[in-house]
Amino acid sequence: WKSKALSRCATEGLSEEAERASKFKDEFLSTMSHELRTPLDAILGFTELLTDKRYGEMNERQSRYVSSSCCTLRSTPSACNSVE
Repeated sequence: WKSKALSRCATEGLSEEAERASKFKDEFLSTMSHELRTPLDAILGFTELLTDKRYGEMNERQSRYVSSSCCTLRSTPSACNSVE
């Protein structure tokens, strides 16, 4: 019976450790997601302003770069969601 009790204690300890690790992982991913999204949202907003030509015309090369950045930044929230 002693070995069963020790085994049960070990299993309970592992379960508690797994639960703590899972909570830590969830908190980390939530924080990481927020820390990534906040500046990326600001960058997306600025590139959209450039795309709308609110600050003047861009040459063809600039327009391609800004357009590419917008497309990439728009897909970022779904990438952040898939990590969570």
